[in-house]
Formats: sequence, C-alpha cells, structure tokens
Amino acid sequence: MIPLKIRDIREWLINNRKSYQKLKTQEFPPLDNPIYSTYKHLKDFIQYYRYKHQCEKALSELNTNDFTNLIEWTEKHENLGSQDLLMFEVNYINWDEDVSTDKIKIHKGLYTERKPFANVLCFCKVFQHLYWDNCIHERELTESEKVEVVNELKIILKNYYIDTPHD
Repeated sequence: MIPLKIRDIREWLINNRKSYQKLKTQEFPPLDNPIYSTYKHLKDFIQYYRYKHQCEKALSELNTNDFTNLIEWTEKHENLGSQDLLMFEVNYINWDEDVSTDKIKIHKGLYTERKPFANVLCFCKVFQHLYWDNCIHERELTESEKVEVVNELKIILKNYYIDTPHD
C-alpha cells in the first residue's frame, strides 16, 4: 500500500470533479460508484489540511511549565478542538486495524502520509487530553493531578509533535 501525497489527493479531486458533480446531481446519487464514494472520502479528509498552520501556531503557544497557561490555551482553542477538529481523530486515526505510524487511513484502501497532518494530530491529542479527558478549563485540579496532567502532556508532545524539541 503506497500512501497518497497531498498533491496526489488534490490532483485526483481536480481531475474527477466534473464526474463527481454529475453523479451528485442525480436524484439518488450512486453511493456505490467508486468515483462518487472516493471523491467524497478524499474531499472530506483533505478539508482538515487547512487547519495545519492553525494547529502549528496553537502548539507553539503551549507552555507545559505554566498550568494557568494550559487552562488559557484550552479555552482559547476550544472552537478549534471541540468543533473544527472534533471528528478528525475519530474518523482517521482510531481504526481497529493496524496502520503503520507513518500513514493515516482515509478509508478502506485509501491511505496518506501522516507527516503533513502530524501537528493536526498532535493538537487533537493535546486538546483531547486537556479538554475532554481532564476538563482543566472547568474544574480545580489538585497539585498532584496537575503534575500528572503535565507529565502525560509531555509524553503526548514527545510522541506526536514532529521536528520540535521538548523538555
């Protein structure tokens, strides 16, 4: 299985746009049509690429040495994490089958390189940990809970934040 590059996905979408639009205008679009279904899967997936720079910027603002900063960061990026990127990890990362660490599964038989989406994935993992798993924006944590949250956060950053040094 050779993963698609972002360029490959964009070119395929451009080359098949007219066929997709023609199929889409039918009263009952043919969901089992390979062009129709592949186009929809790739189009839905590539929409997340536009968040790459926003995630990179958000991650660069993260300060693991200041818990108050983590709370403010979580609140500042609430819309990005709880709305814009809510389904990214669910739809493309949490698959039952094993997918190598350098790929993202878009759909059955469709894979792409993980690296262009690394910081989107990292942002999702960080946000999940701070916002959903530990609700640091809503509740007062004990000092030991804060230490545990920060230690786990550092592990997430070490595992997912590509090409960036972390303490």
